[in-house]
Amino acid sequence: MAVLVDIVQLEAEINRRLGVEPPVDGELSPTLAALAEVYAGMIFHRRRQVDVEALPEAVRAALALQPAGLGRSDG
Repeated sequence: MAVLVDIVQLEAEINRRLGVEPPVDGELSPTLAALAEVYAGMIFHRRRQVDVEALPEAVRAALALQPAGLGRSDG
C-alpha cells in the first residue's frame, strides 16, 4: 500500500516553510533545498504524485511534521 504525496501538497509545504525558514543570503535551508529538489524533479518528469517511501529522508521527515492526510493510500 503506497502512501503518495501530491505536487500541490509538496508546493504548499515549501511555501509554508519559506514563511518560517526564509532564505539566508540567497540560500535555502537544507530541508527546503531537499523539498525543492523533489518538487523540481516532479515538474521535470511531469509527475503529479510520488511515493513517500521513494523520497529522501529529509523530505519524509519534513512531510511527517504535517497534519495527517498529507499523503493518501492507494490500494
